[in-house]
Amino acid sequence: MTSVTNLVQGTYKFELKVTDDSSAVGKDTLQVIVFPAPTISNRYVRVNLYGGTNPYNQDGWNNWNVTGSTNITSPGFKYSDGAISSINAVLSYTQGIGDNGASYGGTMCPAQVLRYATYSTASTRSLTIKGLNNSLTYDLEFYSSRLTTGNSTAIVVNGVKQTVVTDNNKSNSMAFTDVKPSNGQIVVSINKSAGTYCYL
Repeated sequence: MTSVTNLVQGTYKFELKVTDDSSAVGKDTLQVIVFPAPTISNRYVRVNLYGGTNPYNQDGWNNWNVTGSTNITSPGFKYSDGAISSINAVLSYTQGIGDNGASYGGTMCPAQVLRYATYSTASTRSLTIKGLNNSLTYDLEFYSSRLTTGNSTAIVVNGVKQTVVTDNNKSNSMAFTDVKPSNGQIVVSINKSAGTYCYL
């Protein structure tokens, strides 16, 4: 049989002709349907962490009240288009919520998202993102910013570490691409890198 390559979308018919060693001939028709390449689309889950007041009331964003102390579980998140996702998250610990003020501003994300930060003096804590699809990869972006000086926060995802100085940080996010979940989840380590506090 002759090899056929580079077929575009459509329906093709091929006549197969086979001759055996006694010169007998057999024929058949093979129909091949080439479908269009699957569309790969990105979906976004955007989450604002806050302390229970002044949520970010903007379409496409989820608000997660992270007041509490340990194992703070989020509600189920929606995609930015309003559809329900299977994703939620658990923050292992928060010591408190810092308010940068309504006029704090910022360029790496909406200013209201930078207004509040969960903080901790612990050397490390974790954010577990659940309900993920093991056959997909995920891009993650984190914001760490506080109206103080002398602190840095490190984020570690699947062994990859990024660090940012959090002092009045309004433009430097930490982004991770093509992250593979394990058992439907990604565990993010939030570490104190320098100073007294780590922020998210």
